Amino acid sequence: MIYFNACPKCHGDLMMNQDGYGSFVSCLQCGFMRDIDVKPSTVKAPAVTPIWYAEEESLAKAA
Repeated sequence: MIYFNACPKCHGDLMMNQDGYGSFVSCLQCGFMRDIDVKPSTVKAPAVTPIWYAEEESLAKAA
């Protein structure tokens, strides 16, 4: 993922990346690097039915 104009040093573009040590962002223009502390979430997101699916289902019932 790229974050445009998000570098705190030069206001360049930050790119998120991952290696064997973990996740980090690095600036494409000046080389600034910062580790990202990513913790796994134990909370599950609720299941949400996509809007387009609900519309197709209602159209199928109407037919």
